[in-house]
Amino acid sequence: MTNVDLPQRPVELGDVLSLHEELHLIYRSMNSLYEFTEYHLVGKDAVLVAPVLGIIRDRLGRAGLRFEEVLSVPNGDQIF
Repeated sequence: MTNVDLPQRPVELGDVLSLHEELHLIYRSMNSLYEFTEYHLVGKDAVLVAPVLGIIRDRLGRAGLRFEEVLSVPNGDQIF
């Protein structure tokens, strides 16, 4: 088998808190992206924003994530 270099599990509480803080920042960034998108999709800039969102959605899809799940959109609702 191939030896895969996986990151080690966090050993100390500080490591866990650091990871939690990073995940929280990522969540806030995605939430801000959602708010930005929601605002601009109904405005005159929608033509510029839509292709960018398509690229983001495709890259998330390659990572095995759904756009709606990452942006915490309730089930059944869609951004577009």
